[in-house]
Amino acid sequence: MVSKVLSEHKLKVFVESIWPRFNAWKSSNYAGSATIVSGNESADLDSCMSSILYAYLYHCSLSFDDKIEESKLVFPLFAIPREDLSLRLDIKYTLSQLKLSEKSLLFFDEFVSENIPNDKVTWVLVDHNSIQDQMKGLSPNVVGIIDHHDDEGLFKDSIADVNGPRIIKKSGSCSSLVLTYWVDYFKQKNQSPSIIDQDIVNLALPPLLIDTSNMKSKVTEEDKESYSIIKSVLNAGVSVSKVEDLDSASQLYDTLKTLKSNLDGLSPRELLRKDYKEWSGVSKSKTSALSYETKLGISTVGESLTWITKNHADFFKALKDYSIERNTSVQVVMTSYSNSQTGKHERELVLLTKNNDVIDELVDEFISNDKTLAELKLVGKDPEQFDTESINNDDTKIYIFQQRKAKASRKKVAPLLRQFIHGIETTLL
Repeated sequence: MVSKVLSEHKLKVFVESIWPRFNAWKSSNYAGSATIVSGNESADLDSCMSSILYAYLYHCSLSFDDKIEESKLVFPLFAIPREDLSLRLDIKYTLSQLKLSEKSLLFFDEFVSENIPNDKVTWVLVDHNSIQDQMKGLSPNVVGIIDHHDDEGLFKDSIADVNGPRIIKKSGSCSSLVLTYWVDYFKQKNQSPSIIDQDIVNLALPPLLIDTSNMKSKVTEEDKESYSIIKSVLNAGVSVSKVEDLDSASQLYDTLKTLKSNLDGLSPRELLRKDYKEWSGVSKSKTSALSYETKLGISTVGESLTWITKNHADFFKALKDYSIERNTSVQVVMTSYSNSQTGKHERELVLLTKNNDVIDELVDEFISNDKTLAELKLVGKDPEQFDTESINNDDTKIYIFQQRKAKASRKKVAPLLRQFIHGIETTLL
């Protein structure tokens, strides 16, 4: 049987209570403790829905564990400024379909502004497994990770100390790992499967469809299990159209894909920050004793450079300006688009680098290394065809490539770049 307390914990109620509970916690001078469930700083559909999904089901689980104090709080966090949600139409659509108010959600800029004492907060990371630059000043105590990126080997002890989940494995969507983790958890507690209701699976379905191209690409056993759970719950509903019979999943996928790829009206700077991640580290020369603290930033844009520069003649100036704003030593743009003539999926890779002996050395090694050539199959493109003269000067250099291996997304390119720029080795999934 589901407890009376748990049966009242509906998703909409939980989300609408985020700010009231957060404000009450502040008013109590942070009495008790709170867990923040944060996705990564690109804050895509998978990260944001996974953070809500984990936080809500964790909130429900507190009813079962006698070892956890009843006052324990949990908040999902979108790891972007609130204003940036306007760039993510697929997320806004998903929230509206679930009747979840954007105003009820907690965003990174709002959380940081509160200056909450570090010892009052623990963190669960979903869709990433390392502390990204914007979080480092918070010195987070990480007590759980569910992720599908390469394992950086961090937080094993702090998670083991509290017997938290540290699940880092290959899947198309992180939401699949989150959903299957909590389904297994409730089974182990002998709790009713009705905990996983239609709102829960409707939260998990959109990122699963987007990240697996409607279950046609990068699908793992975990994704299949998640999809099976989602279908069984949706098809059990009296008033819900059956997923298999009416192709409603395909219709949803088409809608989300259109919204995600819609770049109309965005400025060059908005294009760059719509899907952006960055990493800091030490860049060390292999031929001298020189080393520098450097930052790598990567933007993914869902159009070709030809389209971008046709619609934004000042794009490369904006790229340089954004690099200055973010203080990056290597600013990267990855394009992802369908060739208008062949219909094939293609990618380009742009590297804007600060003129620096160490960065020059490491970027040259990245470009010419056999591993990079095998993994990405880069073919140089002439920067002059994109009118880059205004930024290709004494301060910066620019490299533009066609990436022949189009299947290699940022999930593959970022670890490669970090290996050369920062000497970071990860356990590849």
